[in-house]
Amino acid sequence: MRSKKNVNKNSRIVKKDKEEVNDTEARESIKKMLLDINEIIKEYNIPEDTSNVRAVLEKIRERLEYYIKILIQVLQPEDFHSLHECNIFTDSEKSKIFNIYKDLMILHREIIKSEIQNEEKNIIATINYSHSEIKRFKPEIIKIIEKMQESWKRTGNNGRVRYFG
Repeated sequence: MRSKKNVNKNSRIVKKDKEEVNDTEARESIKKMLLDINEIIKEYNIPEDTSNVRAVLEKIRERLEYYIKILIQVLQPEDFHSLHECNIFTDSEKSKIFNIYKDLMILHREIIKSEIQNEEKNIIATINYSHSEIKRFKPEIIKIIEKMQESWKRTGNNGRVRYFG
C-alpha cells in the first residue's frame, strides 16, 4: 500500500504535467492567431515562452508610449534639450508631427480599451492592428529623431544660448 505522501506527490506531478501541456497549447494557439509572431517577439522584446496575450499588449503599449513621448518633446517642449530640438522644425513639419501624434493617441486609447475589456480575442486583434500601425509610423518617427539629432550638429548662434521664454 502506498503512503498518502507518495500519492499526493504523484498527483502533483501529473497536475504539473497537465499545466505544462496546457501552457504549451496556449502558446501555440496564441502564435497561430498573431500574424507576425516572430517579428512581434523580436520588435517588443517578448520572451518566446510568453503565453499571456496581455503581456504582449503591455509591451506594445510601452513602446507606443515611448514614441508618443518623443513627439511631445517637439510639440510641447519643456526641457532644455527639447526647446533646442523643436526649433529645427517648421510649422508645417510640426503640423505633420501633430497628425502622427493624433493617430498614435487614437491607437493608444484603443490599446487601453482592449486591456479594460480583457477579452483574449479582442486583445489579439488589437495586438495585430497595433503592430501594423506602429510599423507604418516607425519610418516617420525615425526621420523626426534624425532631425532632432541634426539640431545638435548645427552651429548658428555662435555658442550663445537664446532666451526661450
